[in-house]
Amino acid sequence: MKPQKRFNLISDRLQEIASPQRSILGNLFGRLSKTPTVGLRLRFPQYDYLRAEMFVEDLLELCDYEITFQVDDLISILYKDFLVQVAQGTNQKQLLIKLKEKQDRHFRVSDKVAEYVWLNPNHLHRTEKNVPRKVKYLMMEMQILRKAALRGEVFLMDLSQLDPEFTLTLDQLISILFIDFVSELKSGNDADLVQNIIAHLRDG
Repeated sequence: MKPQKRFNLISDRLQEIASPQRSILGNLFGRLSKTPTVGLRLRFPQYDYLRAEMFVEDLLELCDYEITFQVDDLISILYKDFLVQVAQGTNQKQLLIKLKEKQDRHFRVSDKVAEYVWLNPNHLHRTEKNVPRKVKYLMMEMQILRKAALRGEVFLMDLSQLDPEFTLTLDQLISILFIDFVSELKSGNDADLVQNIIAHLRDG
């Protein structure tokens, strides 16, 4: 099963490569018909968004120059850093395993809970049932550059070729990056993360 892609960016780009004889006018109209950005629909716990807002407020207070910075800017930086790490070289198989684990952990709608039932006075039987999660989730929409989205989809396609059952979407990948970042905040690493983001902003 191939990754569930909403943007069709890979097929669009392959069609462009396969049609090099298009006229200059045809290429121009083709580019104008495509928006420079694509929309994401991210999903994560509501509390994580609140925690990220507090982080952004702390960052703005510590920054020694005035900037406009919001949670979606933070997410863009996290995704950009991820693409840089991928470009520099990663162990694809290890990353695939980690992403599959995180996909299951963050996006399953229920958890298995053990139940014990006495079948008779001498026999305790163990069963499992699925219990819906009580976490309240937030759906967030934001825009990223089309070329950045294409890089992410190519990366996910590479992983799907290692494991045909891998079905992570770009929306889910970026949601995972955000959830992991907030987990670091919850662990008490606020100060280090603030300085890392400030340094990133200074470097442009």
